[in-house]
Amino acid sequence: MPDAQAFINNLPIVFERLVFAAILVAVTVFLLWFFGKIYRKYTRTERGLIKERRTWASVLYSFIRFLIVLVAFLILLNIFGVNITGAIAGLGIAAAAAALAVQDLLKDLIMGITIITDKFFAVGDVVEYNGITGRIISITMRSTKMEILSDQSTLTIQNHNISEIKVLSHRTNILVPLPYDLPAEEAEKILQTIAERSCTLDFVEDCSFMGTQSFDDSSVSYMLALYCDPYIIPDTRRSILRIIQEELEKAHVEIPFRQLDIHSK
Repeated sequence: MPDAQAFINNLPIVFERLVFAAILVAVTVFLLWFFGKIYRKYTRTERGLIKERRTWASVLYSFIRFLIVLVAFLILLNIFGVNITGAIAGLGIAAAAAALAVQDLLKDLIMGITIITDKFFAVGDVVEYNGITGRIISITMRSTKMEILSDQSTLTIQNHNISEIKVLSHRTNILVPLPYDLPAEEAEKILQTIAERSCTLDFVEDCSFMGTQSFDDSSVSYMLALYCDPYIIPDTRRSILRIIQEELEKAHVEIPFRQLDIHSK
């Protein structure tokens, strides 16, 4: 019965450790929730933040979460009598031995640092990666998350896989084909009106008439320069095409279609 008696004698100690462990878990969960709430509020209300600041906020939040979990884990080991110093030393030796097995992880960390320091892109940028267009929503030391434009799904990319990525410009060009028999002065007047109406659309930063772009087979192409968030360019472009149709109808100008003239003797 000595073992049973020893177990009974140790019950208060076991209970005390379990209580401390429960408190530690509760505090850890609260800290994760608290910092998560601050991060979400900061990024949601500060839309005008410089992209670089938003990127660093994302990385800092990721690091804080990792640090909280690591410290909580080490304290939990200490509560249950594990030698933390020995455990850390053991982890260091294991990490050195397993370095070859975690090459991708090391590459992720190195590339994550490079992305941030060299400013490849930032949180909020609209990018094109492997033919996929989307907005960068978070950057951590290991991965980058992108919201895909076509269906608003989320794509997670390991940082070591990012060798080339294209940050899209806020400018896109819209070509307007008009008939050859329309005087240039009248065409310019119509297109100026279209540009002015386009500027009144939500989220359009600017729209300008740039002039004649090319002389095509059946029409003269004029260029409008549209400036807006690249993420909403497709929807905004459709709205502007509608304005073009309406203004051309008001001016009784038909959009030319491709024609082929055949001359024979």
